[in-house]
Amino acid sequence: MARHSELPKGEYLSEVKRSNRKVLVYRRRNPVTGKSQKLVIGNAADFPRGSDKLQRAIDQIRSRIEKSPTKLAPTTMQQLIDHYKQHGLVSWKEDEEDGKSFATISRLQTVLKVWIAPYWGKHLLSEVEALDVKNWLKSLPLARSYKCKIRNTLSALFSHARLYKFYSPENPIAEVKQSGKRKMEPGVLSKTQLEELLSNLGIREQLLVLTAATTGLRRSEPLV
Repeated sequence: MARHSELPKGEYLSEVKRSNRKVLVYRRRNPVTGKSQKLVIGNAADFPRGSDKLQRAIDQIRSRIEKSPTKLAPTTMQQLIDHYKQHGLVSWKEDEEDGKSFATISRLQTVLKVWIAPYWGKHLLSEVEALDVKNWLKSLPLARSYKCKIRNTLSALFSHARLYKFYSPENPIAEVKQSGKRKMEPGVLSKTQLEELLSNLGIREQLLVLTAATTGLRRSEPLV
């Protein structure tokens, strides 16, 4: 399949044999549904590459696709998640203004894959209500801070849907309140307690504890 030199990325022209003739086919991937679309332009011999006639035909096809009912907006949460991953989780290298860091993209992808998609994926956008989300968050065996990240990711999904005109009502997650504060204040060791702890550890463990105590690392981070 040969790509036309004047076509933008994602659009292609190919010659296909039909009976005793070759026809020119225009192909592209629908940016909303993600599905491949193809339309026959006509006999390849009648539309030379680079000609004004071919360009007019391509422009007409683009116009038809834009008005086509196949350009459907996402209706389920999974479809919205897929669209958000493709168009919302963009690296700052690709978009300096709205792009995200690699760490942020990785964190959001994990939240979407592990928590949001399995439970909400099959729900219609119109079925997601604030009270249901609140009760679901309460049921999760997670720290408040992580529940807050899940809540914020859900909110970002609906903001994305509103931005692309997939969803017109108010963002339902705006009504969901999720505190990110700790339930209990963390325990802090005194100097004496730290010295006593170190005296009962081996050299390797002492190094780990000293590193964590002097740098403020989380409990799991020195073990990575």
